[in-house]
Amino acid sequence: MPTQRNPRGYRQGNSQGHLPLIPAELRPRKSKTAAGASREYREAREQAALFEYLRLPHVAALHPAIPAIHASLNGVHLTPAQAAKAKAGGMVPGVWDVLVPAYTGEEEETDSGTFWRDNAGLYVEMKDPARRNCRDRESLLSEEQKEFRKAVGGVHRWFIACTWCEAAEEILSYLGVLTPEIAAELAGKTKPMMTTEVV
Repeated sequence: MPTQRNPRGYRQGNSQGHLPLIPAELRPRKSKTAAGASREYREAREQAALFEYLRLPHVAALHPAIPAIHASLNGVHLTPAQAAKAKAGGMVPGVWDVLVPAYTGEEEETDSGTFWRDNAGLYVEMKDPARRNCRDRESLLSEEQKEFRKAVGGVHRWFIACTWCEAAEEILSYLGVLTPEIAAELAGKTKPMMTTEVV
């Protein structure tokens, strides 16, 4: 069956591991080098596929925090006017791509409120799956991303992902809802995802 597309430009029906197309407004600027634009496009495509998967009804129903998972959109290219407005509104460089705003660990009541012994949330940074140095993921972080992690400190958990499948697996594992069935489902999507042609 031919792939269908909706008006927003996303590819429909990724049950076979297809990745969504990226809307024109989220694509890298053509003024960038071909290598840089391709890298940013692949990263954006993986991130879009991650959110498309997390929004599937059977996945979103696994944990109440899943619908609240959101992206920083720091990689979206803005006009100078838009960038100035975003900066004035509080957008800062180095923020990681995806935030899972959910506490994990033991809960303890204190005089100042509820305290959690483990993590206050999970940050995920998406990187280009085509990069050969995905085995040394720390080297893929920019200095701003490292500084942001240092500033936030150890209250959050951090994960660098090179594919949407492993990002989804880490997120669901963090939330404690990674079932064997879901793990098998993600494993089955890995190969088609990595071989899907970039459109």
